[in-house]
Amino acid sequence: MRRFSFANLKNAGVTDTIIGICLVMLGIGTVIPAVPQALCFIPPLGLAEPYRFITSAFLHSGFWHFAFNMLTLYLVGTQLERELGRVRYAALFLISACAGNVGVLVWAATVGTPFTAVVGASGAVFGLFGALLAFAGVGSPNFKSILVLVLINLAYGFLNPGISWQSHVAGFIGGYALAWLWHRTATVPRRYAGWLDAGAAMGIALVLAAIAYGSIHFLWGL
Repeated sequence: MRRFSFANLKNAGVTDTIIGICLVMLGIGTVIPAVPQALCFIPPLGLAEPYRFITSAFLHSGFWHFAFNMLTLYLVGTQLERELGRVRYAALFLISACAGNVGVLVWAATVGTPFTAVVGASGAVFGLFGALLAFAGVGSPNFKSILVLVLINLAYGFLNPGISWQSHVAGFIGGYALAWLWHRTATVPRRYAGWLDAGAAMGIALVLAAIAYGSIHFLWGL
């Protein structure tokens, strides 16, 4: 049986790599503004340039935006990576990032603000929050404290017009959903668990792709 704890002492290499990439991209973007413009997420470009769903998570609009996201990522991500392992943790981060941008896309398609560019790892970070909540489980000692932390951060996004709360909410849902599915396989024999974990990640990814395609193709006719 696999149980969630923070006792695993594996190195958090993926978290360190993500922070390093974000730091490099912050420097490049400061010197060459055209680079973040080419990699940020712009909803109508989602089908033609799908890499933007991921690359935008490694970009930030300034030092403090970068610093806050990276500090949160370090505090939350290292713990999750030690427990989940590098492959599952990387999948969680990337799927949460994509989910956040899909949320931005759906909102843009329905409300009518399609050309607002979005950058930042916060959608992925909220996905990590969602994973923590899913693994903690309702009724556990950590559940309420994690939930309060998530609600405070969500409220901050709602109260600040320059922050994409859509990305936060959708990233949280994506991360929670994936972690919940993984948590359901905790009692599965180890020889099957890896396949089920991969299937869960692929399933969430396909759902996100279908939502993105529907939003762009049917609502905008692109």
